[in-house]
Amino acid sequence: MKKSLSVVLSTAVALSMFSSMAFAKTSADFSDLKELDAATQAKFDAMISAGIFDGVSDTTFGLKDEMNRAQFAKVAALIMGLDVNKDLTTSSFNDVSVDDPANGYALPYIEALKEAGVTDGYAEGQYNPAGKVTKEQLATFLVRVLGKDADAKAMTGEDATVSDWAQGYVALALELKLLANGEDGTFGGQANATRDLLLTGAYEAKQQYVPAGKVSVSEAKATGVQQVTVSFNKPVDTEKAKLALTKGAASVATTVKFADDKKSAVLSLTDVKVGEGDYTVTLSGLDADAVEKTTATFTGEKEAVKSIEFASAGDTVAYSKQATVRVKPLNQYGEIASFSAGDYSVYTTDGSATLSKDSVDGTLIVKMNTMDITGVVQGASMIPVTVYHNDTRISAQKTFKLGNTSFISKIELGDAKYSNGSALSDKGDYLEVPVRELDQYGNVVTADQLEADGINDNLNAVITPYESNIAVTYDKDSEGTNRIVKMTLSDKLDKNGEYTATIYGGASSETMKFNVKAAAVVTKVEFGSFTGTLAAGDGLDGTDAQYIPVIGYDASGNKLSTTDLVNDTNIERIKISASGNVHAVDAAGNASAQLIKTGEHAGSIKLTVDKTAANGTAYISANISEMNANDYKYMNLPIGKARVADTMTVATDSKKKGIGTSDTDLVVKVKDQYGADLKKHRG
Repeated sequence: MKKSLSVVLSTAVALSMFSSMAFAKTSADFSDLKELDAATQAKFDAMISAGIFDGVSDTTFGLKDEMNRAQFAKVAALIMGLDVNKDLTTSSFNDVSVDDPANGYALPYIEALKEAGVTDGYAEGQYNPAGKVTKEQLATFLVRVLGKDADAKAMTGEDATVSDWAQGYVALALELKLLANGEDGTFGGQANATRDLLLTGAYEAKQQYVPAGKVSVSEAKATGVQQVTVSFNKPVDTEKAKLALTKGAASVATTVKFADDKKSAVLSLTDVKVGEGDYTVTLSGLDADAVEKTTATFTGEKEAVKSIEFASAGDTVAYSKQATVRVKPLNQYGEIASFSAGDYSVYTTDGSATLSKDSVDGTLIVKMNTMDITGVVQGASMIPVTVYHNDTRISAQKTFKLGNTSFISKIELGDAKYSNGSALSDKGDYLEVPVRELDQYGNVVTADQLEADGINDNLNAVITPYESNIAVTYDKDSEGTNRIVKMTLSDKLDKNGEYTATIYGGASSETMKFNVKAAAVVTKVEFGSFTGTLAAGDGLDGTDAQYIPVIGYDASGNKLSTTDLVNDTNIERIKISASGNVHAVDAAGNASAQLIKTGEHAGSIKLTVDKTAANGTAYISANISEMNANDYKYMNLPIGKARVADTMTVATDSKKKGIGTSDTDLVVKVKDQYGADLKKHRG
């Protein structure tokens, strides 16, 4: 059992993707990783970029090579956050020596693991730093990292390739999808684990791993000019957790987005940039007894331009009255610097060249007239361009060959901007999509260049599925750089939906999706409760008109308010009909096919009844007939005889005493034969 227990050292390497080490290489640098699927490549990239794994050579990763226990010990100690005394030179294990040229570096990590009770070695007095790790030992380690040792011991297995002691661990590792069986359906538990299994298995375990102990804010740092990243030592309850940012004593407004693994969050500053000064991030909202450290501080610095580079794909510039070259000024976070175009200067053969900001990504656009430069020859002349930051004098210079006139060879779409929220909802709502157009040299063809050179970009957007209430128009941004495709909702729609816009420009096209949210549009109706009686002559003299309430629902089944039911859109969608000597009328008594819009009877059908309709039947219907909604409701009501006085009751007694011809307060109510107040006979 000693051998199986010591496996705790083995694959902690895979959890070390979050080490502070960083390397520039990725899976693309190794020939034996190029055939991995995208998901597996992402795991390898995480491990390689974290500095935990490197290749066995500059071009070979060593996918099926094995790793030893010394390597695992170092990573395990780092991942567990153990206190490692790097000054140690002697080991409690007789086979671990600081003088070992291959594994001596691991001595302090091995001792830290022993001190923490993670391992007691491979055999009495031995650690076996050069020893390999079997697949069943790997499975055991991964399960124990997740704190599921007891669960594994309660399980059984029948894989003949797995040792008896490891059956439960392997079964649970398979169930948790930490590892997988081989193509022959067996696990092969006693075979040595290779680097690919160590990496992918531990990667999967890391996604499920929850460290013991209380939650602490482990780090906060500026990761963008308007972005702060906060890290936790373990996942937090994102339903409860709240994060606040302060600079000194002043609150800084942010929006918060937690990572999927709940171990970090990004705070986006909404109003200001990160500047010079001391910042504090404070965690709140969690149970006090579950939290140890609630704050982290960092020192912010003012945004600065650190480098400038040309972003144009090629080395040729168009022959044009508005030829362009794209430039990327980068700040200390590797972002496009947020300074305005006026903070930079440009020098080129065209002395009138200007700079503007690209509304798609904030890069700088150099605009110059290469047609009118004296003596230039297409295909032969060279155009030098220098751009520098006025304050720091950081600069970039590149010489371009003068090419031919531009034509649109490619388009790129920027982020859609909604006028209201994140969907089109109400009449008049719109979204704008910036369209960057590129010429055959990879340079931006600005909207101003299209006009100056007479270029037809044939910009066109097709919306699917087709919706007649989405209107498309075309414009340019305020800088005259990018084209703008604007999609406007000309009327409310009756159901939620996702639409695709295919935008064509020149010989290229791109697609984007956008959302439409139903905005209290009626798609279904029903009649409300009517407890009255229709009688011949009702409503003809302005009294005793009858009202049938109507209830409306949207596409999601939500009941509409009366205000929404009678808005301009819905009042037109619901068509009212009445027959059988009964008439639907408006508030003034004129024939109408609509609901009453205002007053105490808003949202109801107002009916009048012919005098000759006694003993007949009234037929009333409400109908919606639209492209995405069809509904029809009807009701039949009997018509009684004309109303006549039937009973009288005293509503208010008269005064006890009166003098001479003084008025009395006696009020008498007259009811008709249906028990309703007879409004046309007030006494």
